[in-house]
This record gives sequence, structure tokens and C-alpha cells, in this order.
Amino acid sequence: MEGNDGEKRYRIAELCEETGVTRRTVHYYIGRGLLPPAEGAGLASSYTEEHVERIRAIRRMQEAYLPLEEIRRRLDEMPAGGLGSEAPAERPAAAPVGGRTERRMVRIVLEHGVELSYPETEEAEEYAKRLVRWADRRGKES
Repeated sequence: MEGNDGEKRYRIAELCEETGVTRRTVHYYIGRGLLPPAEGAGLASSYTEEHVERIRAIRRMQEAYLPLEEIRRRLDEMPAGGLGSEAPAERPAAAPVGGRTERRMVRIVLEHGVELSYPETEEAEEYAKRLVRWADRRGKES
């Protein structure tokens, strides 16, 4: 699809296919301020090449284990159209805390005295949700 300005436009399904992420991921990135919202609303909404580039840059930075806040900061500092392969993908600088690199973690209390902690990444969140559902099913079986 092409916009009035001649720029390629994507419907949500096309954007997901082009970038390899789910609709939920696109909406999550928009909600976290990593992506601008779609242009238009409802069935007329569309995404631009900038959305594609930003999603690809986000994925590269996630692969380098950068926390979402750092990814947002880096994306905000990059000029429009400058997101291609130049998007930084290096690992975050070490911030030693007891000999370890400090990373933002999510903590879920499953039961009194039982907690699940994982790094704040979408992939880890999805895995944690699957693990919680599995544990819930196992608990109902016993």
C-alpha cells in the first residue's frame, strides 16, 4: 500500500510479517513509547517504513540485552531515517554491583516464599507467562 506522499505503508498484518513480530508486540512497543502510533485509525490505520526500521532496531538492541529504557533513550537520540543497520547493538556498559552487571528485573510472587524473577525483555516475559500457566495447570492436577 502506498500513502499520498508516495511512501510505502503497511497494514498491521503486513508490518508484522515484514518485521517478524506479533500484533501484540507492536502494540506493546507503542504503549512503551518505543514506536509512534499508527497513522490514521481503525481500518484506515497504517504504519510507515520508520515503524519497520524502529522495530528492527529494537530487536537488535534486545538481542544485545539492552533494557527497554535504554532502547527508548537510544531511539530518541537517533535522527529519523538513521535507524538502519547503524542502530547500536553493543551490550550495555557494565555497572558493577557486587561483581555483576545491573539489569532491570521483573519479580512475580507465585506463592508465599516462591518468586519468579526474569530480565525485563518481552521474550523473558512471554516465557514467564507460559511457565506460570504451566505451573497453574500442574497445581490443578494435583
